[in-house]
Amino acid sequence: MKRLVEFLDKFRNLKPPEKAIEDETRKIIKEKINISDSYNVVFKKPNLTITSHNPVLKNEIFIHKEKILIDLDDKFGKKTPIKIFFK
Repeated sequence: MKRLVEFLDKFRNLKPPEKAIEDETRKIIKEKINISDSYNVVFKKPNLTITSHNPVLKNEIFIHKEKILIDLDDKFGKKTPIKIFFK
């Protein structure tokens, strides 16, 4: 019985794929741009929408968007967003 509990334990903290992509996007932005300003990331297939009131942040993300998309593609493959939109 203990083995079954150990096996099922790894499924306890599963995230929906959208949430995983959103979290990874935030992590990539923090690593590449070193900005932790307030912004919101929403993934709805096939697009990623970043919402912020800071135009400088939007511009920095726009400059690095190709690198962000490549990193997401390396990590998630077919589930990767195709475009990044800004609001």
